Amino acid sequence: AAKNLKHLDLEGSCIGRRAGMTLGDLVAVHGLVLETLNLHNNALEDDSTIYLASKLVDCKLLKRVDLGFNYVGPPGAMALADFMATNPRLQHLILVRNSIRDSGAMYFAKAMKSNTSLRELNLGYNHISSVGVEALLYAIFNTSSLNSLVCSNHTLCCLFQQHCVEDLLRGGCDVHLLFDIDNILQLNEMNTLFNHSSCKLPDCAADLPLSTLSIEQLKVVIYLSKCFDMKHFLVLDRSMMPQALEFVASHLGHDGVFHLIGHWNMPELFSQTLQPC
Repeated sequence: AAKNLKHLDLEGSCIGRRAGMTLGDLVAVHGLVLETLNLHNNALEDDSTIYLASKLVDCKLLKRVDLGFNYVGPPGAMALADFMATNPRLQHLILVRNSIRDSGAMYFAKAMKSNTSLRELNLGYNHISSVGVEALLYAIFNTSSLNSLVCSNHTLCCLFQQHCVEDLLRGGCDVHLLFDIDNILQLNEMNTLFNHSSCKLPDCAADLPLSTLSIEQLKVVIYLSKCFDMKHFLVLDRSMMPQALEFVASHLGHDGVFHLIGHWNMPELFSQTLQPC
């Protein structure tokens, strides 16, 4: 029966750093079937966290890991971020009440560029300032080019629970920055149009005939229009296939669809040449 262990809950056991290393081996043994792992409040520290992260790679079905309140610092955060960068099936990673700081937040921000599975990365109460929050925002909302925005992370929906906001403000985090990141996370939660990893737009100037876009790429344009309320900037190509026009109209509303000229234009933000992701 032990070999079929799907849920391991050791919250509050205070197993400590040394026992935590043994725990990593236990996780590896059950990696093929383990789905949830709760190690909240176990004083694992960085060494055990790093070792555990190396074993999580074998947990192909793992969906939720709680490592909150374990004295995890930037080194442990780096190991976990490296694991997340491999794009495992993990959907929830809880790291509340640790001490990953801005450097740890930056590690996760970098990892999110190649992750399309994680829905919740709870980093509340981790001594993160505006520097770390800005890095996380950049990972989910990079506006340096149209393609960089498309290639941002559009699956992450939670970074800080609501009760963590006051702690972030006390740490000097800008309230407007928190407002922006909350808006983008909400948009991600509502995004059912596309998976950003398969919808990169062509590398070309901003004047791009919509007739050359696939349905998947049109989904990207619709998503961007929703993000910025830009439907009035969107001009559709009259040579497009009727089903493509109807597809766009069904998502933006016919009032926002203009069959005028053979190109579309965006605000100045998107007037630059598109760069590869």
